[in-house]
Amino acid sequence: ETGSAEHAVQMMERIRALHDEITRNSDDVGEKFPEEARKIHYGETAKRNIHGQADLADARALDEEGIEFGILPPLPKRRDN
Repeated sequence: ETGSAEHAVQMMERIRALHDEITRNSDDVGEKFPEEARKIHYGETAKRNIHGQADLADARALDEEGIEFGILPPLPKRRDN
């Protein structure tokens, strides 16, 4: 159905825009995400928006410590027509 395909394209565009906004307005700390999130949470460094990578075990540990974070999955690569 054409409407469904168009809707899917629009949703992906919105998701990409949100993803871009989040990454543009935060510091990429890469694999140091768990460490940096803890430093911010415990007041060892100034509060700021960060993004990076964490494995499932690190994410669970952060959650158990009460450290708030969100999961920003990688986007699929764009397919040029």
